[in-house]
Amino acid sequence: FYSKGKKMHLSRRYKDVDSVKQYYRSICIEQDVDSPHLYLSEDFFVNEGDVVVDVGVAEGNFSLDIIDYVKKIYIIEADPLWVEALRYTFKPYLDRVVIIEKYATSYNEGNFATIDSLISEKVNFIKMDIEGYEWDALQGAYETIRESDDIRIAACCYHSDFDQVLIEDFFDKNSIKHTTTKGYMWFPYTNRQSIVSTKLNRGIVRGIKHIRS
Repeated sequence: FYSKGKKMHLSRRYKDVDSVKQYYRSICIEQDVDSPHLYLSEDFFVNEGDVVVDVGVAEGNFSLDIIDYVKKIYIIEADPLWVEALRYTFKPYLDRVVIIEKYATSYNEGNFATIDSLISEKVNFIKMDIEGYEWDALQGAYETIRESDDIRIAACCYHSDFDQVLIEDFFDKNSIKHTTTKGYMWFPYTNRQSIVSTKLNRGIVRGIKHIRS
């Protein structure tokens, strides 16, 4: 199907039209202007010519939305069914997309890897949505963040009750100014995933490190 005029493929888990519509509706709601899960805003955005790291990509809506004006996107996704779909979705953009089938974390072993070990250039934007492992992945991105002169980071912080505190502490220790998105994420017990808290939590911590003097 098409998302904002671009062809998007979903995982083979979605086997009928209704399940595809329901899934697509959910990601549109997440990126609504009033959503606490909104990655970008009028004052927090991806610039033309940026190098972007998209961690926890799923169907790739974030990367697909910005693909026309960025320099390069590193797509890091470990689910093989999503990776299969991503290869179809981003086939027209292989000149600027690198798909990496790994779990982003703080160490290198098997299918687990640090961002520092995967990327050897300065980056401008990192988006993380990896089910509560954002803080761990940030540890593995320390050198990339330190060596990048001008970088923005959108890290989801609602999966556990301590994610926001840990992510903000990492930002503070690395001189990254930060805010959170407005509103709260809440998942009633009946709809709860094992990886999502049932308490009210902020959706995303947004961090900005400005160009060094």
